Amino acid sequence: MCFSRKGELDNAYKVFKKMPVRDTVSWNSMIAAAVRSSRPKEALILQTRMMRSGVEPDCFSFSTTLSACARAGALSHGKRVHSLMKEKEVDYESNPILCSALIDMYSKCGEISMARRIFYNVKRLSVSIWNSMISGLAMHGLGSDAVQVFEDMTKEGFFPDEVTFVGILTACSHCGMLDEARFYFTAMQQDYYVKPQAEHYCAMVDAMARAGKVVDAYETIKAMPIEPDAAIWRALLGPCRRHGRRDLAEMALGQMRQCGGEDYVLLSSMYCSVKQWGRAESMWRVMKAKKLRKAKGLSWFEVKGRVHQFKAGDRSHSKYEHIVRILVELTRRAKEEGLVQVTESVAEESKKSFLLAPKTSAMKDL
Repeated sequence: MCFSRKGELDNAYKVFKKMPVRDTVSWNSMIAAAVRSSRPKEALILQTRMMRSGVEPDCFSFSTTLSACARAGALSHGKRVHSLMKEKEVDYESNPILCSALIDMYSKCGEISMARRIFYNVKRLSVSIWNSMISGLAMHGLGSDAVQVFEDMTKEGFFPDEVTFVGILTACSHCGMLDEARFYFTAMQQDYYVKPQAEHYCAMVDAMARAGKVVDAYETIKAMPIEPDAAIWRALLGPCRRHGRRDLAEMALGQMRQCGGEDYVLLSSMYCSVKQWGRAESMWRVMKAKKLRKAKGLSWFEVKGRVHQFKAGDRSHSKYEHIVRILVELTRRAKEEGLVQVTESVAEESKKSFLLAPKTSAMKDL
């Protein structure tokens, strides 16, 4: 645990392998270390090895493994853990930690209906269970349902906490419910005495910016009693691109202490859209000088119990050519139906404009 808290998972694993006897606590510690280090697939492998070694899992084992399943999108593995809990007659319905972990796992693995079924069939005796359901509905874009769960929560006498309001504000933000977001942000402070933290301000800025109120979002950031972090500025940066507010985008990028490659690419794309080639080039120069690259997108899904991961531009999968053929056919059908992604068309137009722009020597190098 000492090594894992420092982020030294490999050193933790070396100690673990040297142990002459590994009990439930040591296995749990190793699995939790893998989850904490954002290596959920390794955590699932460890959990499987733990079961094969004959060590009996406890509630902590189950909750940690469910967390790994949620992060890896391993629905089949999560279902097996759920079945194992039933087989061993674990009273998870009365355990808030396990209930929350199950709801979180099913929500993040796309089974929001199952998450709801568990939520309404267990004893909702802890705020954490309500929070998991609200957050799950938020990530699925079910803002009205999240609001209803919040109202039911307060009617049953539960006092919402900081996590609750992060969930409800995020739900409102993702569903364009700006008025509701403002209502809950005010109620959070006046009715429930919850002091807004960076996560709450980030959700509010995101809600306003998504609704096109980028100036209001900027004013909210300026009025914050705490220093805005990169996540808050980034919540403003993306919508500035969509609404053509280059001035605010430049200001947001200038305020961010730690900028990623994707932030510079976003601003460069904005300059391209208005044919300001020099400024677009300067963004790439900055990236080159700072040795920054745009982080590749990562997606994954599960087929027959196996998790398949893909990065942007990745051709290593054994079924790559077959997958591409399917995607090409799906794209063709979508276009026949008149469906075109706005983000795709804007990005393509920016790309064409950039390619047609006069090339300087620096641009040729890039």
